[in-house]
Amino acid sequence: MSWQRAHEIVHRTSRASSAFQEASLEAVSPHNKPGHSLDVTGAASVPARAARALQEVLMSGAQSSTSSEASIVSHKEEVFEAVRAHFGRSWQQYSNSLSEGALRLVSEEEAAGKSSAFFVFSEDGRYCLKSVAPSEAQSLLQIVEDYKDYVLSHQTLLPRFYGLYEVRLRDSWRSPPVWLMVQGNVLGGRAAVVQRFDLKGSTHGRRASKKELAKGRGSVLKDLDFVSHQCALKCAKPEGLEEWQTWMASLESDANWLASHNLIDYSLLLGFSACSVDELRKPLSHVVRLQVQRSSLGNLQIEIPEGYQLLVYAGIVDCLMPYNALKRVENIICDALISGDISCQPPQKYARRFADFVTRLSCPEELRELDEAELLPTDCAEGVLHLAGRYKTVESVEYPEGCTLHGEPGTEVDVLGEVHFLKDARLSGSLVFRGSKHRERQHRCVDVEGSLDFAGSSQVDFISCGGEETEDGGGVYVEQNFTFDSGRLRFQGGVAGWGGCLYVGQHLVLNGGTVLFEDCRATTGGGALFVKAGHYSHQAGNVSFQRAFAKAHGGAMMLEGRFKQYGGHILFEDCLALKSGGGISASMYSVKGKRKQIGNVEQFGGTIRARNCTSVRDNINGNGGVINTNWLNVKGLVELDGCEAGNGGCIAARKGVTVGPSGQLRISNCWSNELGGAIFVGLWMKVKGLLHVANCSSHSGGAVNCRSKVSLLGTADVRFENVTASAGNGGAIWAINVTQEGGTFACWRCRAATSGGAIYAQAVLRLSGQMSFQRCRAHMGGALHVVGVIQQKGEMSFKDCKSVGSGGAIHSIGQIEQWEGSTAHFTTCRSLKSGGAIFAASVQQKGDMAFEDCSAKRSGGAMSVTDATNVDLKFTRVGAGGVGKKGSPAANRRNRLSKYIKSLKSARGSVQLLGSTTFERCWAGAGGALYARQDLLLAPTARALFRDCGADAFGGALNGRDVRLLGESEFRNITALAGGVIQSTGEVIIPEETHAVMQRTSAPQISALKLINMSNLSLENTSHVWFVAPEIHLKQVKCDNGLASFKQPHHVGCVSCEENKIQVFGNPILDDDLPLKTCWSAPRGTAHVDMHHLKLKIGYMVEKANISRSFRCPNRLACMGGEISTEGFGEMCAEGYRGQGCVKCEKGYGSSDSNRFVCVACASSVWRQRMQMGRFVLEDLLLFALSVSGVASTSGEKESKILTNHFMSFVAAAGPVIQAVQETPTFKRIMSHLDVYVEGLSTSVEAGEGSGSSAAGGMSARCIQGYLNLPKNWWCRALLTLFTPFCAIAALMAMRGWRIAAVVGVNCFLPKACLCFARYLVCYRMEPEHEGGELFCAYRMYTGFSLLGLLLLVAAIACSGPVLWWRLLSDKSHSDAPYYLYLSASYKEDLKSWEVTRLVRKVFLAVICAALPVSLHPAMQIMCISLVLLTALILEMQFRPYKDSFWNLEEKTLLTVSLAMVSVTSCYLANEYHWSSTYRTQQFLLLVILVLSIVPTNVLVFQIIVQLLRERGPNSSALVVRRFHGHVELLQHAQQLQRRYSCSECVPALFVVTSSRTGSTTVLHMLNLIPGYDIKGENYGLWSDIYGMNKEREKNWKTYRRSSLYAWHHSSGRNDTELECSMRLMLLGEINPNPLARVVGFRESMWRFDENLEDLAKLLEVFPCAKVVMSYRKSLEDQLLSQSFALGDFQYFVTQQANQAMKSFAEAHRDRVYSLAMEDLDVEHFNKLLAFLGEDHRCEYVDVVHANEGRHFTLNTLEHEMIRCK
Repeated sequence: MSWQRAHEIVHRTSRASSAFQEASLEAVSPHNKPGHSLDVTGAASVPARAARALQEVLMSGAQSSTSSEASIVSHKEEVFEAVRAHFGRSWQQYSNSLSEGALRLVSEEEAAGKSSAFFVFSEDGRYCLKSVAPSEAQSLLQIVEDYKDYVLSHQTLLPRFYGLYEVRLRDSWRSPPVWLMVQGNVLGGRAAVVQRFDLKGSTHGRRASKKELAKGRGSVLKDLDFVSHQCALKCAKPEGLEEWQTWMASLESDANWLASHNLIDYSLLLGFSACSVDELRKPLSHVVRLQVQRSSLGNLQIEIPEGYQLLVYAGIVDCLMPYNALKRVENIICDALISGDISCQPPQKYARRFADFVTRLSCPEELRELDEAELLPTDCAEGVLHLAGRYKTVESVEYPEGCTLHGEPGTEVDVLGEVHFLKDARLSGSLVFRGSKHRERQHRCVDVEGSLDFAGSSQVDFISCGGEETEDGGGVYVEQNFTFDSGRLRFQGGVAGWGGCLYVGQHLVLNGGTVLFEDCRATTGGGALFVKAGHYSHQAGNVSFQRAFAKAHGGAMMLEGRFKQYGGHILFEDCLALKSGGGISASMYSVKGKRKQIGNVEQFGGTIRARNCTSVRDNINGNGGVINTNWLNVKGLVELDGCEAGNGGCIAARKGVTVGPSGQLRISNCWSNELGGAIFVGLWMKVKGLLHVANCSSHSGGAVNCRSKVSLLGTADVRFENVTASAGNGGAIWAINVTQEGGTFACWRCRAATSGGAIYAQAVLRLSGQMSFQRCRAHMGGALHVVGVIQQKGEMSFKDCKSVGSGGAIHSIGQIEQWEGSTAHFTTCRSLKSGGAIFAASVQQKGDMAFEDCSAKRSGGAMSVTDATNVDLKFTRVGAGGVGKKGSPAANRRNRLSKYIKSLKSARGSVQLLGSTTFERCWAGAGGALYARQDLLLAPTARALFRDCGADAFGGALNGRDVRLLGESEFRNITALAGGVIQSTGEVIIPEETHAVMQRTSAPQISALKLINMSNLSLENTSHVWFVAPEIHLKQVKCDNGLASFKQPHHVGCVSCEENKIQVFGNPILDDDLPLKTCWSAPRGTAHVDMHHLKLKIGYMVEKANISRSFRCPNRLACMGGEISTEGFGEMCAEGYRGQGCVKCEKGYGSSDSNRFVCVACASSVWRQRMQMGRFVLEDLLLFALSVSGVASTSGEKESKILTNHFMSFVAAAGPVIQAVQETPTFKRIMSHLDVYVEGLSTSVEAGEGSGSSAAGGMSARCIQGYLNLPKNWWCRALLTLFTPFCAIAALMAMRGWRIAAVVGVNCFLPKACLCFARYLVCYRMEPEHEGGELFCAYRMYTGFSLLGLLLLVAAIACSGPVLWWRLLSDKSHSDAPYYLYLSASYKEDLKSWEVTRLVRKVFLAVICAALPVSLHPAMQIMCISLVLLTALILEMQFRPYKDSFWNLEEKTLLTVSLAMVSVTSCYLANEYHWSSTYRTQQFLLLVILVLSIVPTNVLVFQIIVQLLRERGPNSSALVVRRFHGHVELLQHAQQLQRRYSCSECVPALFVVTSSRTGSTTVLHMLNLIPGYDIKGENYGLWSDIYGMNKEREKNWKTYRRSSLYAWHHSSGRNDTELECSMRLMLLGEINPNPLARVVGFRESMWRFDENLEDLAKLLEVFPCAKVVMSYRKSLEDQLLSQSFALGDFQYFVTQQANQAMKSFAEAHRDRVYSLAMEDLDVEHFNKLLAFLGEDHRCEYVDVVHANEGRHFTLNTLEHEMIRCK
């Protein structure tokens, strides 16, 4: 790129600024109008036409519109409007300035010479229209929101952007639009501008050209012109200084804001103007100005008229240039080609430079520093040379004596010839030595023949010093010592052969301060620093090496002595060496002309950090990406990241590496091509402190490659993460020997391509600390590949380690030995061959070992132990680096290894478990947990647990030769496809002294080729037990309960029972001296049976003596389906039942009176016993009392008597039904939480039946016998049951005679007496008859009767009642007696004895329920009940016995309901035990049954009570009301008297007329607050219908009366009086007012408005004492809106017509009509209404229910008083 092109890039971005500044002057003042400006109206250019189009739009007053020439869009107008308002520019002022007068355009020729932008100014000079590129427009649109927020909250000198317009010319639609930006004119003052400056803060090329200077007063001067003319801004008045400070703060804030938006290339436009005193007094709001002294113009020859003041106008311009990719390229190119302060800089740097420059505008002394530099003085006579400003050296400058250079702040020296000190030198203060770039001859900046030190807190920089021809020390060459104590020392861009930036001949001492090396380069060694013969001593302070490079050694630093760090911080970043030591190379030291390898790096404190350092040699990585040394000693902190090398990606040490106890060595993201991804050590490595390596890789030894021994000592903390040996061994460590004598070792994601994913060692690995390996991978030995392992103490853990070959975690050629007290844990280890966790020659375990989720494809899912002779000894040759000559180290190592392997001969292939071992979830092809080629021994004191292990072939847990389990062992959930738990090629021995357990194992559990000798073995949860061997000896080998034992030649074990068989008589024991156990068949009624469990169906039970025999229980729910298991026998009977078939009741229970197979719990507490006895008596007496009252008070036909008989007949059928469903499982399930409510509702059924059969079990006389200590035999029970009936009958006989007593007693107690004896007719079997099942009969078991005798007794009792009633009814002499009327009064004359049939029905039902209990014969009982009910229904339908057809209908209804209830019950019971039944179906049927039984019963009870109250009068009614609170409202309604109105009565009435949505509801509420008023609500056109009917009849009457041909119409006239009376009574009957009301009426909206309310007029005629309240609304519009909102629609004309009709009617009937508008609903108008009604003398309104608040209504609380009445 040419120099001319570079200058063009620099100046291009400033052209637009110059054009704007030039244009800003044009329209400012009449004193400086340039001749080349012209009127827009006469211009034909595109920008001119665009400006003219914008002017037309603004003249029209629009903000975005279309003119005659173009279409204009205003962008972000709301934002710009806010900006204009902030600066006091209204839209009117803004549009007037741009539209009034002629716009002025800078000529295209002149403007195009500077930039492609055009400038148009308003006539008053306030605004400038600038054409901008689309990119600039978009840039403004992106920042305009933030710009608005900023200018509104800050005092700023940023451009005042007032608008942005996009203009498209009509004849150029295909051309891109013209973007016009409107902004304030910075130089828009009233006075003429005499000189302008464009200031950016840059110095390179910032002078006005000759062409520019030729313009005279119109020229624009720049930064260096401002300096050279000694200009400065000096305030004219003291108060101006504060304003100047405000300017500075604003400019700095503005620059920072622009930088935050990535904007550059802006400048400060200054315009000096001469202004008269008068003009100065006039304020200007659109510009920023400051009054300054005349001397501010420096030596510029500008005349200022006398009496005029000098002003300066200021503002930032051209601030829309983003720092984009093009600008970055420009910055890089110009910075490289041009030596100077170029204009284009990054935003932050540009802002700092700009702010720094403008703050110095008032200090000319500071500005002079920007001028040319002077020659560096050579006189240092007094030993000190003080420097200030800029200096340069054209040729070498020598100081023959010791000299101190002291620089004031800002002192710079441009070095063309070096600064040469012939003796010692000292630098102090602030100094910058800057070498010239790209010269043919290049020199170092400073050459010191003696020593160099720095005084005080020096600030010294060496920039761009040296060159390719510089031999050493590109920045500084020091022959002797270099000392730096404090301050800051910076080397940048130095180049030399040795020590690109600094060369030190002897010692370098850093005692503090900061030293920076940047971009230093050496063509040989020491890219930044080279220390020749001495030491590098770092006591304190910070040193940074960045981007240092050396073609040979030491990319950053090269030492031929020692490196010692005692403190401070050292940083290496992006350093590179092509041979060794990308950061430090310290390996040689010259002694008497010979090079010796004694260069060491010793760190006693402080920190060393390195990033991205590399050592490269001929495109193959060199040694030590950061450090290359003989010996490295780390006692401080070393952090290395992202480094590369050939050997030792970060560190290469020829002898050794030591990490002290206080040392921390952290390495990450390092790589080497050959050995040691992080560290390469020639001899040994010792770690006592912290060593962390992450994300490193190499060919061999992914983290560490040590050619001898690695020792982890004491408190070592070693961690490797994600390290890889890409093509060799040892993913983390490759070493000859590795020992751990304490500390912790962790390896995570370590991988090796061949062997040892974490560690590869050629000797025995000795461990004494904590070691952890996770996710390690290798071809052999996923974590370790070693000769042997000795774990002396501590812990080892391996997790998720895998290998393709053998040994998923450990591959050991020799023995693995674990000492007592140590632990090892292996989790999720895998091998594709043998040994999922361990592959070794032998194992001796004395501590604790645990294996989880380990597997191998071949043998030994956890551990595989094989013969050592099968191990390939090639390992020793490859690992030792070849066979080697005799006596060589490699040959010696091989010999020692061979001797070690031979020493294992006695233990090869064997396993000795002497401690605690756990194997969980291990799997392999053979030996799921452990495989041993030789013997396997579990010592007597040892313990082994095998859980969830398995094998694809043999030995799910163990596979070996001779297996001896002398200690405690457990095998749980072990499977193998062929060989079970233990597979032996020899003997399996478990002695008597130990105990072994096997759970859930597969058969054969143990197989051996020679002998099985076992004792005390328990096999649990195993359905098949099988031992296989030629010779088997067993002693106390226990199988699971439920299995049957067997014994065959070579096979012994236990098996499951066959289908439908079970063995529950104890565990089978395999013993040579004990018999075998067999299975039993499952009994009848078995629901489920398996090897451990037998479940009976509900209704069956078995006896313990013989489980193959079962019994069917008479009460199905008494036998709950017992369970028999290997744990023992469960309960066969439900709670309260016992005995064979569960037919007997437990103590504390008694058999139910209604069903002898149901046991009822007796009460335990005394008060409950008394309650039961009271209920036992009251159940009989309640119905007896009702019957007595019906018989004794009967005089004629009484409805209560009929209802009582219906009730008793219905419950006789409903009781058995309820009991039947209560005995089902579905009812028990559903009603577990509703049983109390069902029992409460069914109490009426129980009371009506009189036998307690409807309850869940009912009552038990047996319990009452127990409470009273009575004998518990059948006759005592019968006497107790009939005692209360006998006493009641006897008492009634004594009081009313025997006939009434006989009628009532038979009616109430005959069914109970029959049930009391018929319950002993029950017979049943518990086993099938064809199997010889015995027949059990209750009469034989509990009574002394024979079957015939008991039948005769029951028949006699059953027939006695009907016969007795028949005889009484046959005696006509007592036909008027109460008992006779009770039985016959309701029936027809020829059916007087019909009540006998009802009695027979109840007796039959009672006998059926007793003889055929529902629990024993549900279907037969329901069938018999159905037949009885069907017969009764047929007879009822045939004879219809009642006189009143209503009772016939009710009887048929009850019988039909009974039949339906019984039919549904039959379906429910049949479906209950069928396989196809569903729970929801049963729910529905049960609900139907309960509704059909309970609801009619309770309705009959309610009817009986109501009828009794009616028959007994009001006094008894009040008593009943007090007793039956649940029916109070119905009873009150039943006895309420109806008011009778007469035709002669003038009924006071009040009617509310409304057309809807007029507040009539409020009126209705308020009227009903008056005592005695009962005004009803809407009646849906009730009166309109009555009136219409009367009108229609009147029309028809008139039509018919015209001719005498109508024979059916003879009346001479209508009786209007009677008609009106009937209409009045009909209306009153419809509304049914309160009998106590004084005034009645209703509210109505359905009137005949279209007929002028003729119906309302007729209503007033019918009610002559009535008045009307017209409710209306003044606003028709509000009424219609309310209708639309509430009703969804409105009818304008209908509503209007209704309101007009109401108004006319009110005017015609003023004396009877009161009009009340909705808008007047307040207390005042309602009190006027009281006066109209004549109620004002007694009442007064104090509040309104609905408060009128404008047009909105809210409901007031009704808690306070609304009306007050006397």
